[in-house]
Amino acid sequence: MKAALLLCFAGLIAGCGFSSNSISIVGPAPPTLTSISVAPANLTLHVGATRQFIATGSYSDGSQQNITASVTWSSAAATVASINSTAGNNGIATAVGAGSTTITAASGTLSGSTTFNVTSVTLVTIGVTPAAPTIAKGTTQQFTATGVYSDNTTQNLTNLVTWHAVNPAVASITTALGSGGLATGVAPGTTQITASLGGVIGSTNLTVTAAVLVSIAVTPANASIAKLTTQQLTATGTYTDASTQDLTTMVTWAPTAGAIATVSNTAGSQGLASALSPGTVTVTATLGTIVGTTPLTVTPATLVSIDVAPITATIRIGATHAQQYIATGHYSDLTTQDITTSVTWNSATATTATISNAAGSNGKATGLAPGTTTITAALNGITSNSATLTVVAFAYAVNINTFNAANASNLSQYIIGTNATNGALSLMTTPTVATGPNPYSLTTDSSGQFVYVANYDKSNPAMGSVSQFAIGADGSLTPLSTPSVAAGGGPNGIVANATAPNVYVANYNSNDVSQYLILAGGFLTPLGTPTMATGSNPASIALTPAGKYAYVANNNFGGAVGSVSQYSIDALGTPTAGSLRPLSTPTVPAGAWPNDIVVDPSGRFVYVVNSNDNASGNSISQYTIQPDGSLMPMGTPTVTTLPGREPWSITLDATGRNAYVPNRNHGAAGTVTHYIVDATTGALTLAVAVAPATNPVATGTGPSFVAIDPSGGFAYATNRYPVDATPHTISQYSIAPNGDLAPLPAPPATAGAQPTGIITSR
Repeated sequence: MKAALLLCFAGLIAGCGFSSNSISIVGPAPPTLTSISVAPANLTLHVGATRQFIATGSYSDGSQQNITASVTWSSAAATVASINSTAGNNGIATAVGAGSTTITAASGTLSGSTTFNVTSVTLVTIGVTPAAPTIAKGTTQQFTATGVYSDNTTQNLTNLVTWHAVNPAVASITTALGSGGLATGVAPGTTQITASLGGVIGSTNLTVTAAVLVSIAVTPANASIAKLTTQQLTATGTYTDASTQDLTTMVTWAPTAGAIATVSNTAGSQGLASALSPGTVTVTATLGTIVGTTPLTVTPATLVSIDVAPITATIRIGATHAQQYIATGHYSDLTTQDITTSVTWNSATATTATISNAAGSNGKATGLAPGTTTITAALNGITSNSATLTVVAFAYAVNINTFNAANASNLSQYIIGTNATNGALSLMTTPTVATGPNPYSLTTDSSGQFVYVANYDKSNPAMGSVSQFAIGADGSLTPLSTPSVAAGGGPNGIVANATAPNVYVANYNSNDVSQYLILAGGFLTPLGTPTMATGSNPASIALTPAGKYAYVANNNFGGAVGSVSQYSIDALGTPTAGSLRPLSTPTVPAGAWPNDIVVDPSGRFVYVVNSNDNASGNSISQYTIQPDGSLMPMGTPTVTTLPGREPWSITLDATGRNAYVPNRNHGAAGTVTHYIVDATTGALTLAVAVAPATNPVATGTGPSFVAIDPSGGFAYATNRYPVDATPHTISQYSIAPNGDLAPLPAPPATAGAQPTGIITSR
């Protein structure tokens, strides 16, 4: 009797989760001021003249900065020159009397200085050059002011004089230091430009003419038109005042003759290009001496129709499985052309699949959710034929076949219904694939290319195996050239790392975890340390989403309570990458016969179902993951599953807000109970179903595991019992927005002998 019970309860499956790290960044100390220089050096000015001095600071990091406004200015001889330290006038010196003084700029203990000489000669006249210039509207003219002094010396006063345009409606002129005397033409006319300093004035006249044409742009640029079609070109002139004008009817267009294309100069059709034969020609638009150009390409004939291929296609969800479409244009001269990158692509049902119009990926369709959509392409008002794209997702359920019916240890493979309101499972054309003996659980790698099956092998308690398959484009599984690898005794739970190429198997009979590396092609090979010890009867293994920690539910069958083993995972790039390492506290207690373990998607919480039908079982242990990866029981350490009895596994949806637990109910009709996960504490509470939904919801006999489809809209529960040759089933449900389960209108899906583990794949 006990041996029968051992076989009945030998089996489980796992889940996954993630963690996070933080980085602290400290910046360098700010640079310090090391020296000050003053410019201009050794300046000589006449009495009454002013000049701006500039202080430049050099810093310890080699940089320099203008610090004129922050230093303290001083003149050694106030009777020779004064210098201003007030805000807005910092560093402006005024020549007071003949002589020499030192101008100093100081900051703290650092200072810099230069010599300032003042002469007593007087300014007699100011000359303004160039004399009487003419400029176009919108252009500029730099004027220079030259002073002649009583000693017949001259000096450039451009940045010292006050500039003025007598008629600002004709021209403006700057007086800013460094750009003084720069006049800009505002409107046609003549104005006097004056330069004054200390009562002395110099002047000249400035004439502004109308804006002058600077350039011509021909649009559309780089136009491409089909043979025997036309393209209207436009010539736009840009003038010196930045204004633009349509010159299409004023320019002279070329070529007016040729084999590729001609452009009309005839009144009423100026700029109309006519395509004659394939090739490229340079179109010019000329007005006076200004010429604008653009290439014009003529393609073969005119587009008549568009064909899109393939006409029908089926793809999986995700960018990895995208379908490339090709658009072929049919032209009036009976030629064809690949116009995939020229057309505008459209998916009629964008929630099912999108299709790209981006450069480099034009025509590539990506599946988003199961369903069917219509793909079309359009160009120049012509729309293609319609192509049908079907997006599918898949489900795989292993059939443990503990009664050993001939050839019944296998895996059932399904297509998830493509109607968004359906979601029902349909067996593939090849409904089953052979596995090793008594397959119990399965997982898929992070790329979605391979499936691995843990074969319990009831006939060989000391040695099981892992079957390995490749997922085809249609979702069907094909055994790898090496169809399986050895595992420990009683392989029960299996999980793949979402962030590293590793797979782990909990071996129920040998009390250890087999550790594998995924090689190129999906092949598994044992790690350098092939196994890691666990507690008694490890039934299930789960990893955090970031792949940093692992947890094993130890069933300890026949014992009062079980436990959870806790491990860190050696990081990628280390010699032992992927190996499990027991934490300093290697285990934490669980309830009676912990049978399945899962980490929530946020990587903060862990849940263990305790399957024994006694006071220590019929419960869910709930833990919080500490910063060091160890588990701490929540304030409410367990949640009872009663009236549901013998809870067998636990599944969380992708949001981590809903949990589903199948209850075997000790041979009576089974159920699945829906729990709500508190977003802050992670604590589970029984969901209150919204009528007509119920909680728990009915299943077949002996429900074992629940899987949720990639869209999050449907759920599937495997019904393992009765243990005989009766066809077994998978119960099917829709998932409401609040997480409630409701049976699909379709009947339960047909399964193989005693289905247990089930997964879905996009």
